[in-house]
This record gives sequence, C-alpha cells and structure tokens, in this order.
Amino acid sequence: MMEKMFWFCTYHFTILPVIAMLPVFAVLGCLIPAVLYQAGSRQSIVERLREAE
Repeated sequence: MMEKMFWFCTYHFTILPVIAMLPVFAVLGCLIPAVLYQAGSRQSIVERLREAE
C-alpha cells in the first residue's frame, strides 16, 4: 500500500531470512515443550491438580 502512495518506495520480499530462521524456530518449537514437560512431570499428579485450581 505504501508503494502505491509513494512512487519512490519499492518493496522487495527476501525469502532467505525466512529460510535461515526455520531451523531455529523448529528447534525452539521442539525444545521448549520438552523442557516444560520435564519440569511438569517432576511434580506428582496431585500437586499439578492443586496448582490448576
């Protein structure tokens, strides 16, 4: 939209940064739930139910 308003502006979408960040986000997407699961599984079921209230 800005490109149409201002004739001197151009927009170039670069896919390389997206491709470069995909492995980082994939690792974080697997690592964070695994770490949180490990932290949560150390507590007993009763303790987890008490925290949920």
